[in-house]
Amino acid sequence: MSMVKRGARTTLVGLVAVAFGVGLTTGATAPAQAAKPPVTRVEPGDLAAGKAPGIAWIRDVTKLVQPKAGRVTDLGRLAPSRLLHVQGGFLATTFHDGDTNRVYFISYAGKRRLVGDFLTTPDVVSADGRWLVLSSDRYATGYTPQQHLRVVRVSDGRTLATRTFPGRSQVMAAGEGRVLVRQSTGVTVSWDVTRRTVRVLSRTRGKGRPATTIAPPGSFGADLFVARSGNHDELRDLRHSRQRLWGTQAGEFVLSFSPDDKRVVTASELQGLNQEAPWEMADTMRVRDARTGKVLRVFHGNLGVNVADAPIWEDASTLLLHAAGEWVPLPDGEGVFATPRLVRCSVTRTSCDIASTTARSGQPVIMQRKSN
Repeated sequence: MSMVKRGARTTLVGLVAVAFGVGLTTGATAPAQAAKPPVTRVEPGDLAAGKAPGIAWIRDVTKLVQPKAGRVTDLGRLAPSRLLHVQGGFLATTFHDGDTNRVYFISYAGKRRLVGDFLTTPDVVSADGRWLVLSSDRYATGYTPQQHLRVVRVSDGRTLATRTFPGRSQVMAAGEGRVLVRQSTGVTVSWDVTRRTVRVLSRTRGKGRPATTIAPPGSFGADLFVARSGNHDELRDLRHSRQRLWGTQAGEFVLSFSPDDKRVVTASELQGLNQEAPWEMADTMRVRDARTGKVLRVFHGNLGVNVADAPIWEDASTLLLHAAGEWVPLPDGEGVFATPRLVRCSVTRTSCDIASTTARSGQPVIMQRKSN
């Protein structure tokens, strides 16, 4: 049976474990699939225009729009490349002098102050929005890389703590005075910022070259974290970290938790770097129940997965997807993705539409609800 709604070609089909990964990895509990999840092919060229994003975003490079407050702030020449939600307002990151990231705090009222200049882009904010984590490469001896983490207080830019971790470690989440870090050795640890201690949460397979550079997330609201094991992810409880709740199929990786911490969105069939694409892409994304792993929704298309282009939760049941559309061949043998757009898709319904603010001339910067 097929259903077409607002141009989104949605097909309700039976999902088998091999084709769509409903079955989970060996050793995890397989959830009962009471209803078959809807599957949608996201093609921006087939979709109608919808409303503007319902969360804060930057329009036309210079305007900070706060839809719920009905407020628009002129940012002048700031031109932020990232927008993170923190306590009392937002963190806006802009490039400065070529190799420096200048970070500003912008209050809900539109007042602006400088937090600091950093060599790296702040991607992770604590769950309470009071501090951020910066990560930079450091080479101790020869060409052996290390990851240097720095915790900075948003209110005054003061450094609260620093620590160096081995290899290409990734920051997963921050909150409750802790930072979750996945080390390149496959070990996931919890760094207590105030006590200056580190506790091992899990040791998984997958040493050496990682299957993906996507950082696995964690959630202090759900007391869950993702342990990456080779080419798949495992959901574990922060309080009982040795217990696996469920695992993804091979080649499927968790991107983020929903604002209410009840769902996760995953990506699979990663395409890797494509010079002709507007962003790094995956062919398939799934929305799963965070506790059971049950598949609730499936999206297919050329969908962004990188930090700035990954799915953004507009609310607990709606995703904003960076969809590139179909690849169109040109007479000279090259090709283009003709209709890259920001697409809004419901998790609970079969509807998708274009976030009407997205145009060919530029990509809007949307506020990240989940900093990881």
